[in-house]
Formats: sequence, structure tokens, C-alpha cells
Amino acid sequence: MTEAEYRKAYTKAINLSGYATYTILKNLTFKTTIGIDNNDAQTNAFWSKITSTARNYAQQPVASIFQQSAVTINNSNALQYSKKFENKHDLNVIVGQEIYQNVSKSTTIETRYFPTDISAEQALANMGLGSPPTGAQQARPISNEIPANRLFSLFGRVSYSYNDKYLATVSLRSDRSSKFKYANGALVFPSGTVAWRFTKEGFMKDNKFLTDGKLRLGYGVAGNNRIGDLLYQQLYGVTGEYALNHSVLPGYAPIALANEDLKWESNISQNIGLDLSFLNNRFQLSVDAYKNSGKNLLLAVAIPPTSGYSSQIKNLGSTTNKGIEVQLNAYIIQKKDFTWNSNFNISTNKNTVTNLGTVSQLTRNSGWQGSDGTDDYLVKVGEPVGLMYGFVTDGYYKVDDFTFNATTNTYTIKPGIPVNSVYGVPQPGMLKWKDIDGDGLVTADKDRTVISNANPKFMGGWNNQFSYRNFDLSVFMNWVVGNDIYNANKIEMTDGAFPSLNMLEFMKDRWTNINDQGQVVTDPTALAALNANAKIWSPVRVQRYWLHSWAVEDGSFLRINNLTLGYSLPSDLLKKIKLSRFRAYATVNNLATLTSYTGYDPEVNTRRSDPLTQGVDFAGYPRAKTWVFGVNLTF
Repeated sequence: MTEAEYRKAYTKAINLSGYATYTILKNLTFKTTIGIDNNDAQTNAFWSKITSTARNYAQQPVASIFQQSAVTINNSNALQYSKKFENKHDLNVIVGQEIYQNVSKSTTIETRYFPTDISAEQALANMGLGSPPTGAQQARPISNEIPANRLFSLFGRVSYSYNDKYLATVSLRSDRSSKFKYANGALVFPSGTVAWRFTKEGFMKDNKFLTDGKLRLGYGVAGNNRIGDLLYQQLYGVTGEYALNHSVLPGYAPIALANEDLKWESNISQNIGLDLSFLNNRFQLSVDAYKNSGKNLLLAVAIPPTSGYSSQIKNLGSTTNKGIEVQLNAYIIQKKDFTWNSNFNISTNKNTVTNLGTVSQLTRNSGWQGSDGTDDYLVKVGEPVGLMYGFVTDGYYKVDDFTFNATTNTYTIKPGIPVNSVYGVPQPGMLKWKDIDGDGLVTADKDRTVISNANPKFMGGWNNQFSYRNFDLSVFMNWVVGNDIYNANKIEMTDGAFPSLNMLEFMKDRWTNINDQGQVVTDPTALAALNANAKIWSPVRVQRYWLHSWAVEDGSFLRINNLTLGYSLPSDLLKKIKLSRFRAYATVNNLATLTSYTGYDPEVNTRRSDPLTQGVDFAGYPRAKTWVFGVNLTF
């Protein structure tokens, strides 16, 4: 079984970077930086006759070779002028230009219907051995050369401080992206900060408790162009087929619906901050309050299927994020033989959808179910992003919910008990959902509601560093509180829609209609007795997955993220062996996680392609616990 699926990746990379600096005048310098990354990757994969992939192709092995190459070039050139006047005025000016280009291409070769007992190595070395049966055909090779992604930027920054008391920085940046047509390709991003170090004022001269105090205000605009290339043009690919002379031939077909009005997504950030240091910098506190507003969001929006497409990238809607961040640094104990330093941070964020264009709400599909999956997230004006949308679980139907006809051996649901029409005619042991609108019939269009929220109430981290003589110890913990996780594994692995699908352990206590002798039980009394200890419904047998509240869990956790213990040789011994430093250490990452979440990892988000469907756990790998041992030597 361990050799049933084979996957091996090869990567070859050349990364070059360098810079040169030239002093033109006493206070004027020029700096140029260039970087080149050339990455080539190949992934070989093989699926033997016993895999689900092979079952799709007459239970014969399948192999594929995927090759990809990418070249990235970036170059920046900047002039910097800096000068201090009268030991009070400090001026720094930077102007510059930057270019970025990324070009990539890929090729995929897949061969099906290999001889039944062929090995992975034999198949990958002889991709022409596959022979399709009558009526079947091999997959066509796929090649894709992505148009160059280019960015041209101009930037400037002026920083000024007076007597280290009043500080200001103003920046201006303009980026032009090849992802948009020329008229929409450029965007100007202004930003600036001002600060007042009030501890340098005269009224603070007798202060002995507060070492430093600074008030900050900031404003800035940032852009986002992370979408596919040239989506403002109509693009074609060899994705279509047509019949001619009794043969199916490949043909060009549009790969996306063009939108020539695409433009930069922008985000406006505003913040106010306070920095305080106490007792000669022994304690340092920073508090920030912020508001970020995103406009012209670049999203894949569902469109009428009569257009021939299911979605289109558009600039649609806006969001806001408001929050507070607190950071505290403390040098708690500073003795000759023992020290203790601590860093603590905590933050909270509230996001809100403020505009969705012509609609007030829309649903999204997280995609884990496949292309025909149901929408399981709701995006609504006035509410946060990350709302999970589904049914409210209400246990399962019991024998007492039905009237039994002994003549026909049929169960008929009693009046007043909601009928789950999504899964067909209710029977004892079938999953039950709440009837939200109270019409007695549970339907997908009327009885789904917001059942959870992927956003945490707050999150934070705490790092402690100790030293005792020649020993040192650091412990870092982080936590998240109040977020929900959409555990899609629970839905798929409690389902009976597909053969040979593994189920989770607790399904051993499921409702059953078959007794120990393998006989189907229909008598109400016998059926109730057979399932007296049942804890969960019988597997559902419809080939479509629906989110319901049972699959949503609290994702709060506390993780001991990193623990490092080290020992350094004393200085007198180092002198004897002619070393400047010798330190041996042991580190363990992901030591322990305290959580009520039943999945592998509460810090999970497996569906990253859509920012509106957060917090989904589907087939996510568990986070590894790693041990590292090392030695630091300085000669």
C-alpha cells in the first residue's frame, strides 16, 4: 500500500543578487540592486492499479510528469541625499525607480492504461507504454506559457526630524502593472507618518519614571494586483473539443471571460500609536489602533451561466478592518547569574463588508467538494468576511418520529416533524436538520443560515528568554481564541456516497439497520433496541455534500511553538581551546497544542484561493513536531 501512490519532486534553482553603491557628492549616493532567480522544477507521479485514480481508467496504472520553469528579474536604482543641519535638523531624501518581471512556463504529460503490474520507475521511464482500450483515449499533453508579469515603479521618500522631537516621513510611489490595460495599469500610492516625542518637551524634564514617550499618526495607500495575467483581454487555450469526421479533435476555447475594466485593488491604512518606555527602558509598551479600508476588491464573481461562464474577475465591493494591537517588552530580572526577558503581544481585529456593488449579499463555494459543490459561505454587507452558511444539525430521526405500516414495511413521518427533503424521504437513522422557516419542510433555499464565523476574537504570542550562568532557555507560545473551523473531513468521512471511502472512528457507533446476523431489521421495536446505544446517524447516501453545524468546531488553541535549551562553554575554557564561542543547543518546534479541535491542526486554512472562504480544513496535513540539535562555533 505504501507504494501504491508515488510522487517525487526535483528542484534546481539559481538565485543571484548583488548591488553597487557610488558616492557622487559628500551627502549624495547612488545605489543599484539587481536580482535574478531561475527555478526549474519537475514532479513525477504514479498511481498503481489499486488507487482511486486508476479506478477511473479501467483499474490500470496512471503516471504523469509535470515540468515548470520560471525566471524572475528585478532591478532598482535609487539616489539618496542625507544631511544634518545645526545638530537639530535631520533630512533624508530618496528617489528611485524599480522594475520587476516574471516569466514562467509549464508542461504536463499524463499517460493512462499502463500494464497492470508495472512499477513507478518503469512507467515514468517509458511514458509511451500506456494503451487505451477501445473507445477510450489518452490525455493530451498540456503546455502553458504564462505571459510576462511586469511591474514598473517610481518612488520617493522624504524623512525629517527636528531635535529628535518632531518626526515626519512622507512617501509617494507609482506602480504600473501589465495585469491591467494601459489606461488602468498605473496607481499612485501616497503614505506618511508623523510622530511627537513628548518626553523631550520642557514639561517632562523632571520626569524620572517615563524614560521615553512617543505619539504616532500614520496614513498610507497600498495596492493589490494578485490576479491572473492579461485577464482584461480575451484569452484562449486548447481546452475545447469538437467532432469532425467521426473523430473528436482539440480546439481553442476561451479560458476566462475578459474584463477590460479591471484595475488596481487599493487599501487605505490609518493608525494612531503610542510608544512608552519606563524605568530606563526596562519596560516598553506599544499600543496601536488602526483602520484599514479595502476598495475595488479583485474577486471572482458568479455570473449568469447563460453567458457561457460561471464566474468573472471583477473589482467589486469594499471592506474595513478595525483593531487594536498591544505589545509589551520587559527585562524582568537582570542579575549577574540570572536574567529573564519577556515579550508579550495581543491583538484583536474586526472586519466588515461595506459594499458589494449592486447586491447586498452573495454566497461563495469553498471548493473542497469539487466543481459541483454547494455554496457554503455567505458574504453580506454589514457583516464580517468568513461567515459559514449551512444547516443547523438537529440529531437524527428516531423510530418514534414515524408511523410504521407492518403490511408494507414502510415508515411514514409523523405530522409536525420537519421533513429533510434535501436527502429524500426521511427514514429512521437519517440525519436531521432544523426547520428554520417553520414550514415543515427542510429545503436548501429556505433553511440554511449563518452557523459560524471563521474570525477569532483575539490572538497573541508570548516569548520568554532565560539565562542562568552558561545555560539559556527560550519558550515561545502563541494562541488564537474564538474562531470557528469548518471541518470538512467530518462531512466526507461520515458519508456513504462513494464506495471504499474510509470513515472516522466514531462512526462505529452509528445507527444501523442490519443486525449481527446480517439481517435487515424493519420492526420498530427491534430497530429501536438495535440502536439503543447509537450516537450518530447512518451515513448519508447522496453524492453531494452539505455543510451543517455539526461539522463546525471551536478552533481556539494554545501552542508551545518553540522551546530551545542551550549551553555555552565558559570563557576561561574557551581561551584554552582557542575558541571565541562554543554553544550547543537543542530545539523542539510544535512541542504541544492545547485545543478542543478534533482535527490534526487548529491553525489550518486549506482553501486559500478565495479570501472569502476562510477556516476550511480538508485533507490538511498535521503540523510536524521537529527536533533540532546543533552547535555554534566562533573561531
